[in-house]
Amino acid sequence: MLSSAYPIAPLVGSEVIEETRTHQLPTFHPISPLIDLLRYSVYKESHNFPGFFEGCAHPHAHTLYIFDDHLWTRKRISKGLHSKAIMFAFGNALSRARLQYGVDADIDLETPIVSQGVATDGASFSFAVVQLNTLRLASDDGIKNMVWLDADNLLYDDQYPQDIKIVKSNKRKKTRKWYIKKMITKRDPEVGCQELNMDIFRKFLALYVHGAEH
Repeated sequence: MLSSAYPIAPLVGSEVIEETRTHQLPTFHPISPLIDLLRYSVYKESHNFPGFFEGCAHPHAHTLYIFDDHLWTRKRISKGLHSKAIMFAFGNALSRARLQYGVDADIDLETPIVSQGVATDGASFSFAVVQLNTLRLASDDGIKNMVWLDADNLLYDDQYPQDIKIVKSNKRKKTRKWYIKKMITKRDPEVGCQELNMDIFRKFLALYVHGAEH
């Protein structure tokens, strides 16, 4: 996580925030928004805080970086990266707001809190910026919180996972499992990962220096 001495300034002003009152949020009704998610770790809200103690010189979370290479071990689901970037950026902004206004605060923020998130599996990058405008999370009415997402940014045009399993068979249509042999487990440096996309670095740098003072 990158922290800063000053918070990131809001991306949009009060006029644009007020326009979100008329925005209709999507719904899963009659399905529960939690679907089949289970509660397996419950924290005391009064003990939640953004990780910075009083007197810290850089008490504001600027950008959260999330790395998840497990997406390579199964069928890649790019939306998993998008959701992680948004979830952690929103969670940090929420904890900072509750630390400032109290865990039971149910108000619209006079000064929105902005947090950034970068999620990657080493091959694809998702960039998210969250602006927390309100703590009224129980209702769909009123002003809304906002998120900007730039997803599916591939680091290379030609790429595949670091660990590759190449096998040989006895050339039968139905190869027996015991005959399949692992040949190599590492990527051939002569193939794959071609044509580096420098726009990824530019976007990464843009978030890194966002709000920096000269």
